[in-house]
Amino acid sequence: MRTFSFYVLAAALFGILLPITPIRAQTLQPIITFTANPQSVTQGGSSTLNWQTQYATSCTASGGWTGSLSTNGAQSVTVSTTTSYTLVCMGSGGSATSTISITIATTTPTPTPTPSPIPTPTPTPPPAPNPTIPLCEISRTLKVGARGDDVKCLQRYLNWAGFRIALIGSGSPGNETTYFGNLTRQAVMRWQEANRAEVLTPLGLPNGTGVFGMASFNAYVRIVRIALGVGS
Repeated sequence: MRTFSFYVLAAALFGILLPITPIRAQTLQPIITFTANPQSVTQGGSSTLNWQTQYATSCTASGGWTGSLSTNGAQSVTVSTTTSYTLVCMGSGGSATSTISITIATTTPTPTPTPSPIPTPTPTPPPAPNPTIPLCEISRTLKVGARGDDVKCLQRYLNWAGFRIALIGSGSPGNETTYFGNLTRQAVMRWQEANRAEVLTPLGLPNGTGVFGMASFNAYVRIVRIALGVGS
């Protein structure tokens, strides 16, 4: 430590210079400002240590880092586990110590979504043979203008098969007639085109005719036999 001598002019008293008792100057202990940015990292992440000092002439690192350091500076560190870093600085007024800890941030894993079970489809049972399917005896060609019980049976079959003669009134299900009119003709045409391979193709016809002849009757017989489960 330095010693300074001070002298006071005592001219007012003696007109001469007199020495006074030397005063020893005060020395100050080092001051450390020590930070980490960030102070919490993920495992294997990095953080920067920053330090600034006053009244220090040298610094030394210990703990998570080592070596001699300047009195002011910055250093990047890689952190695998929670680690404490200590900085000790020396000066004419003594020493000072500062420690800072860098922690490992805990992360909550994203839960794996549980897949929803795929519902097992309920198989649709095959339709049971309809015991009420109309069984018609048709021995002639039926067309517009024809009358008879065979016409009424044909209308009942067309309604049963989904080719409705009419939705309400004459020709509707339960109200079939013995007359082969235009509504019956249109229903026969739709049925023929729905069974094109058996009714129209063999005759080379592109569209239904609305005339229920032998080819139509033979197709009707095969369809009824299949519906009744007695083969084709």
